[in-house]
Parts: sequence; structure tokens; C-alpha cells
Amino acid sequence: MSQSAKAELVRSKIFKTVSKTLQSTASINFMAEKCLRVLTVVETCADGRTAMNRDISCAAVVVKRLA
Repeated sequence: MSQSAKAELVRSKIFKTVSKTLQSTASINFMAEKCLRVLTVVETCADGRTAMNRDISCAAVVVKRLA
């Protein structure tokens, strides 16, 4: 995936969508894995890392899911 595509995902506020999906107790493991995979792809660009650091709720949900 290109850097510009990753930056576009960040600008579309994908972190909020992924965070809401991960917070949902009804989300199945398959969906949670896909959300985490999207986050790992987006975090490989500087904009993604910055957005992840700003969105504390998303980071908290990721840690909760991985624990």
C-alpha cells in the first residue's frame, strides 16, 4: 500500500471507526483481527503514528484486545 493511500486512510479518521468496532463486545474475533491488521498497516506511516498517539481511546482498546 502506498504512503499516500495510508495518509488518506488517516485523514478519513479510520482510527475512530476501528476503535468503535474494537470496543463493541459483539465484534467477533475475525473482525477484531481485521481491524488490528488495518491499524498495523496505517501505523507504518508518520501520519498514522501521530494519529494513533492522539487517539488515546484507540490505543487503549488495542491494548485491551491484545491482553
